[in-house]
Amino acid sequence: EPCEFQAYWGNQHWADTERIKPVVDEVDRLGLRSTTYVVFTTDNGPAASQEPTSGMALTSQGVAGVFRGKKASLYEGGQRVPFIITGPGILRNHIDDTLSSNVDWLPTLASLAHIRVPHDHAFGLRGVDISPVLTGRQTHLRRTQPLFWRGGGGPPPCWNRSPSLAVREGDWKLLFTPRRLSAP
Repeated sequence: EPCEFQAYWGNQHWADTERIKPVVDEVDRLGLRSTTYVVFTTDNGPAASQEPTSGMALTSQGVAGVFRGKKASLYEGGQRVPFIITGPGILRNHIDDTLSSNVDWLPTLASLAHIRVPHDHAFGLRGVDISPVLTGRQTHLRRTQPLFWRGGGGPPPCWNRSPSLAVREGDWKLLFTPRRLSAP
């Protein structure tokens, strides 16, 4: 829908100029660019609207591109999000498809800051350090542990409703909804 895309790009332009640009400008004004990492990302895909009751067309905030599903969906459109980082040693103008997750933040930022995180930490780190890919020391990073997700199945419409559990290992992703067996 042309109107939907116009609304999305209008919102994105507003966010770029009113939210993102002031942060970057302040880092520059303070002279911290050479020692500061600036990261922009989100926690899940674009929001999907509920089914309309008025008979009007569905609208949403954002576009998942070629991917199926939106926010709250375990399909790729609900999980794949932009991740933009700049800072000391980070490759510029580099696009990469390394599988990463929010659980990777602590080990990655600790590594970039040269901070050692003890492996016996009470919380048990589940993430991996992806800084070798961000800095160009490696071209690809293979996870040694699978990633797991639990979701609510996604909001309507039906094309956005995904199964409630997912696991991803390498190039493989399994989505399923466990059957609840009743007691005899």
